[in-house]
Amino acid sequence: MFTDREFAFELQRTLGASYSGEADIGECLPTASWIWEGDFESWYSEWNRTADNFRTAGDESLAAGHRVTAMEAYYRAATYHRTAEFFLHGDPADPRIVETWEKSRESFRDALSLDVVPYEIVAIPYENTTLPGYFYMVDDSGKPRPLLIVQTGFDGCQEELHPYAMEGIRRGYNVLTFEGPGQGEVIRVRHIPFRHDWENVIGPVVDYAVSRPDVDEDRVALWGISPHFFGVSRQLPANTVPGCRESIDDGVIPFGAGEPVQRWLHPFPEPAELVIVREERHLIHHASGPFAL
Repeated sequence: MFTDREFAFELQRTLGASYSGEADIGECLPTASWIWEGDFESWYSEWNRTADNFRTAGDESLAAGHRVTAMEAYYRAATYHRTAEFFLHGDPADPRIVETWEKSRESFRDALSLDVVPYEIVAIPYENTTLPGYFYMVDDSGKPRPLLIVQTGFDGCQEELHPYAMEGIRRGYNVLTFEGPGQGEVIRVRHIPFRHDWENVIGPVVDYAVSRPDVDEDRVALWGISPHFFGVSRQLPANTVPGCRESIDDGVIPFGAGEPVQRWLHPFPEPAELVIVREERHLIHHASGPFAL
């Protein structure tokens, strides 16, 4: 639909949320058809229009007592507002960046409140502030369970990780997502930029995670997406921890044009398959199998 590579990629990214019901092909393609090739304002206007329509549909459905329909509309509104905001960052001072991001997060949290999966909105201690996170639970029993920590990438927001988290939940993991320096709320609202030494971000996140009674501290897995694969690799120095090189090499799952779908749709390992790797006081693990974490 787009010859512009950036527009084509971001459309594919949004279409990918159809897998989990947080977008729909029949909504994405008509929206994209109204966008002028390479025109950032057109991109924003059309996705924002679609997002606002689904926000309104969610509100009307909720008022009528249709909670599931409202939830589904809110999830899609969150995705489409997030997509609308993407190309506004050419002007970091554009007030629509925070405004549209806030609308996306509000819709997402309204959807979460209607969903059946227990969750907490958490604040993770980090230096002299906190990092925002979501802690998703298999159930509300408080039973210690293996934990999957998922980190978004360079231009991601953690709400986009919700479908990933639900796949972990289905397989018996509790799941923690978070945003660090340079990501999501942390850059948009607090203006804290990226840092290269990501192990100093992951360390406090793991410390927080293993302090929870509903986390089995001996079964924690890290999933770093996009550049934060390298953040995981920095936390697992192969020269000091036996087996770390294998855990990193096995964990590379390339995403790109022409990549066979089966290559990256391998299932999560079952919690029993986790192999423990320890570094000092932090507990970092990797998994055996075709989709290693």
